[in-house]
Amino acid sequence: MTDGNIRGFIIKNVSGLYFVTANGGVILCRARGLFRKSGQTPLAGDHVTIRVNDDGTGYIDGILPRKNALIRPPAANIDQAVIIASAAPPATSALVIDKMCVICESLGVSVVVAVNKSDLDPGADMLKTYAAAGYANLSISAATGAGINGLKALLQDKVTILTGNSGVGKSSVINAMGVVTAAIETDELSVRSGRGKHTTRTVEFFPLKSAPMGAHGGYIADSPGFSLLDEKYIPFPPKERLAEAFPEFAPYMGECRFDDCSHTREQGCAVIGARDAGRLSKSRHDSYTAIYDIVKDIKSWDKR
Repeated sequence: MTDGNIRGFIIKNVSGLYFVTANGGVILCRARGLFRKSGQTPLAGDHVTIRVNDDGTGYIDGILPRKNALIRPPAANIDQAVIIASAAPPATSALVIDKMCVICESLGVSVVVAVNKSDLDPGADMLKTYAAAGYANLSISAATGAGINGLKALLQDKVTILTGNSGVGKSSVINAMGVVTAAIETDELSVRSGRGKHTTRTVEFFPLKSAPMGAHGGYIADSPGFSLLDEKYIPFPPKERLAEAFPEFAPYMGECRFDDCSHTREQGCAVIGARDAGRLSKSRHDSYTAIYDIVKDIKSWDKR
C-alpha cells in the first residue's frame, strides 16, 4: 500500500466500483466506509485522494470540495454543458433546451448551444435566440464537419457534459470531433474486482486526446438521463428566483408595476412588455412560463 495519498479524478462509477485516473493510468477503487456513515457518495467528476494497495487496486479516502453536482445523472464538477440541438426535423423543442439552460444556470455551469445538422437546416433563428440570451452558440454538422473545429476548441481544459434529446446526433458529433481517447478498457479491471463485466449505463468521462490520461487537458462525457428532466430531482430554482436563470430578463427586472410580479401574465410586467415589443424572445418567455408552472407547486421537501 502507498504510504501517502494520491490525487485522482473519478471517470466512472459502476455499482460502487470507481475508476480513478491517477499516476498516468486508471486505478480501480472502492470507497471507504466512512462515506456511507457521513451520507457522502463519490461521483464521476469528483477530485479525490486515494491510497493504492499492493495489488494495484485502491480505495478512496477523501473527496475534494465540489463546485457543483448533478443528482440525475450523478456527476460533479461540471464546467460546461454542450446542448446538442437540431433545427432539422425532428427539431429540438425550445422548452427542452431551455430546461437544460435553467439547470445549468442554477449550478453555475456554462452553456454552449450547438445546432447540429446544419447541412439540412443551419438553425439561424435558434442561434439568434440563444445568442440574445447570452449563450455561446454555433452551427455544426457531424455529417460534413462544418463547425466541428470550433466546437473542439471550446472543450479544451474544461470538464464538459454533452446532452440533447434523442435524434440530434450526439454520438455522431462526438465521433466527428475525434477528440476522445480510445474507450478505457474496464473489462480487465472488472474481472480483477471479481464482479465480471458491467453493462449499466452511467456517466463516463473520457480524457481528450490533447492531454495524457489524468492530466487536466479536458474531459468529456455523454449524459444518459440528463435530458429526462425529472422535475423532482433536477435543480430548478424556486419560483422567486426563476427569472434569474434567464439572463436576458435582467435589464427588465425591477421595472414591473408590482414588486411580486411573476413575469407570467401580470399587467404592467416589464418582461412581458419587452417580449411584446420584440426585445425578448417569445419562445424563451413561453419556456419561462412553462417552467414557472412546474416550480410554483414544488415544495422544498419534495426535492430529495
